[in-house]
Amino acid sequence: MIAIFYSIGTALLFAIGFFFRKQALGLLPLPVILWIEYFVAYTTAFIVFFFFIINKSQVPINNVKGIIFASLTGLFVFLGIVLNYLALRSDSLSKVVSITSPAQIVFAVILGIIFLKDNLTVIQMFGIFLSVVGIVLITR
Repeated sequence: MIAIFYSIGTALLFAIGFFFRKQALGLLPLPVILWIEYFVAYTTAFIVFFFFIINKSQVPINNVKGIIFASLTGLFVFLGIVLNYLALRSDSLSKVVSITSPAQIVFAVILGIIFLKDNLTVIQMFGIFLSVVGIVLITR
């Protein structure tokens, strides 16, 4: 149940972020927006990490595989954010988010099945099918 709460909270925070991205695009150039967004994100992460993580010995700086995965996450999230700004600049917030959100689900499920050996129920597969149908209908 806690995963559902966290997932809904994530979706809400991302939706708010998408809203503010769309607003910023009308006021600032894209490179400036990206710089500000990442500056605030990294500053916030620094404050949370260094002031709220009590046990510094839990930081596994010698775990190379984990560092590589975390670095790749940063790279792909950054590239995704750039593409999100470009999409928001060229179309409405509601259309971009309506395409992006279900597409994220479909891609994540595919990656989970291929690389993590996740299993899906028939109902979950039907839900993914509906997501794809929704994306097709939104883009028409």
